[in-house]
Amino acid sequence: MIGISSITYCIFQDITHVLEISMFQSTLRPLALSLTVLTVLSVTSPASALETLWTAEGFAQPESVLPDPDRNRLIVSNIDGDAATADGKGFLSLLSMDGSIQTLHWIDGLDAPKGMALVDGRLYVSDLTHLKVFDATTGAKLTTFTHPDAQFLNDVTADAEGRVYVSDMLGGTIFRLEGDHFLPWLSDKRIPYPNGLLVEGDSLVIGSWGVGLRKDFTTDRLGGLFRVSLAGGSPSPLSETEQTANVDGIAHLKDHLVFNDWVTGEIFTWKDGHLISLGTAAPGLADIGAMGDQLFLPHMFEGTVSAVR
Repeated sequence: MIGISSITYCIFQDITHVLEISMFQSTLRPLALSLTVLTVLSVTSPASALETLWTAEGFAQPESVLPDPDRNRLIVSNIDGDAATADGKGFLSLLSMDGSIQTLHWIDGLDAPKGMALVDGRLYVSDLTHLKVFDATTGAKLTTFTHPDAQFLNDVTADAEGRVYVSDMLGGTIFRLEGDHFLPWLSDKRIPYPNGLLVEGDSLVIGSWGVGLRKDFTTDRLGGLFRVSLAGGSPSPLSETEQTANVDGIAHLKDHLVFNDWVTGEIFTWKDGHLISLGTAAPGLADIGAMGDQLFLPHMFEGTVSAVR
């Protein structure tokens, strides 16, 4: 979600209330140290169900890991700089399923790429205020969508009809791309700072960062998960997830939802109202991916990606 370089931008908590927030690397590094979880995967609970399979190094603020089973690979987004600045330093990497790097710089010239989704051979990537589309096989750029109200596009997911959903964390909005129309789809004050997204059947699961964002990106109150029908309507919180985490990534692991806290690195699983902590990875754990019985974890501070079972 967040870069570790200097970031200055405005966060809109409601229509009229604007807060200016600056973040510096010197702020986040002490936060990571103070949490005393500095290993790539440091299990803090004897009941942890996480087993590290491999760790790949050499990334630049990896933010998201997207499994691409059709091509037997993982796609990794790298911010490589200020997460709120159009600096052209961001890039995408290709990683094999066993953790070896296929192509470190597969797609270059991005600004601060974050969430991604695959639809019918197309790769959708959120890049600040733009949703960029690439050929998933060749990496060739196809088109770009944007909206004048977009501020800080973050996670991306798609439904069975090929519609693409993009969270705008600072704008408090979920955008939807349907055909060539990229428009605001949902904005609800009960979901402050929406980040992680995941389509599940005929509904969209949304992760909230929390309430009262501070300079170090902790919050006065933690966020949780919400569900809303793809047909529209009012979102409802998922029981037992309220005030649980500064939610970043959301994924499916078999028949469970899995989500993580960016600030602490804690990973949770949820099903039918039952919430379980799987263990704690390093602080700065961003947008996780999942396939089969494996989770793929982008560690922004360490510049690594790991797979756990």
